[in-house]
Amino acid sequence: MTIVKMPQLGESVTEGTVIQWFKQPGDPVKLDEPLCEIETEKVTAELPSEFEGTMGRILVPQGETVDIGTPLCEVIAAGGSGVAGAVGAASSGSWSGGPMAIPPEETPAATAPIHATAPDAPPSAATARRFAAPCPLQPG
Repeated sequence: MTIVKMPQLGESVTEGTVIQWFKQPGDPVKLDEPLCEIETEKVTAELPSEFEGTMGRILVPQGETVDIGTPLCEVIAAGGSGVAGAVGAASSGSWSGGPMAIPPEETPAATAPIHATAPDAPPSAATARRFAAPCPLQPG
């Protein structure tokens, strides 16, 4: 059995509301089939299933607002193995929210600052003439 959690659908989003459940316990679930509709302060989106199998328990009722990462429902993966063969399954057996979600534990890699350095040699005479020449588009 796999737990589907509230995804983070925006960088500063901290909670979401389950607007509507499209699947009920016992319903068959196909890969990428919408499980429910979620609304945040920034977006309303359908939450696709990352698993094929059967809908398990609904843990958050329709209309309830919960924090990012809160378990929403259970999906019993085809074959009963829980996460075996599941796309996007975390090692803990939970789902991070699919392709639209921003995993809360991931942070962008730090990049080294870019420093401009002066060239070792002065500009050539041709470069100096080019910048000193009048602009052909300006009268004068």
